[in-house]
Amino acid sequence: MIRCTVIDDEQPAIDVITRLIAKVPGLEVISTSTDPIEGIKTAIDNSTDILFLDIEMDGLSGFDLLNIIPPQMGVVLVTAFSKYAVRSYDFKVLDYLLKPVDLPRFLLTAKRIAEFVKPPVNDFIMVKADQKGKLIKIELSEIDFIESRSNYVAFFCGKEIIQTYITMQELESRLPKDRFMRVHRSYIISLYQIAAVENGDCILKRNTFRVPVSAHYKDELWHFLRNRLIA
Repeated sequence: MIRCTVIDDEQPAIDVITRLIAKVPGLEVISTSTDPIEGIKTAIDNSTDILFLDIEMDGLSGFDLLNIIPPQMGVVLVTAFSKYAVRSYDFKVLDYLLKPVDLPRFLLTAKRIAEFVKPPVNDFIMVKADQKGKLIKIELSEIDFIESRSNYVAFFCGKEIIQTYITMQELESRLPKDRFMRVHRSYIISLYQIAAVENGDCILKRNTFRVPVSAHYKDELWHFLRNRLIA
């Protein structure tokens, strides 16, 4: 999921953008704020991917905030004024939306966001083996799930289990988010390998193991599944 934060000093304007984000699969709102300083702090602390930002706010300009956000955070400016459009090019923002924002226009923004956050196309990863100097190639399409085991992780790839020393947090940050999701402090699953969800567990296509989904990660998984629910 692409993590979004909305900052605007008017709550109705936040509500509009929040509703539009909810209509686009793959986008989720993780925080909103009418306070620019508090909002940007929360956005940075929560590793926001995309920031929807008003320009004219009480006591502070959106351009002031653009000078302090991390470079990996994409920005969409949302304003009632067209006069700032030329200046926005200096900050390389993803898009410039004029209020009121309608769905067709927002969908164009969503396409630009998808291009911005698209990870490099990697079909495999390399991991260090127990044997010194040896690397093992793992095809992403072969991974069913990953389990944390003390100070190392185990990749379950069909009948094969590959172990390597890495933390789950680091691994989670390096796997493509459109293909893998953490569902428990000890488990990351391949979204392509989900066969069913039953009684709070993920049942996978090729592996009979039932992967538990913890309360902490349940909402993100259900959001992913609801966007694909047709009946």
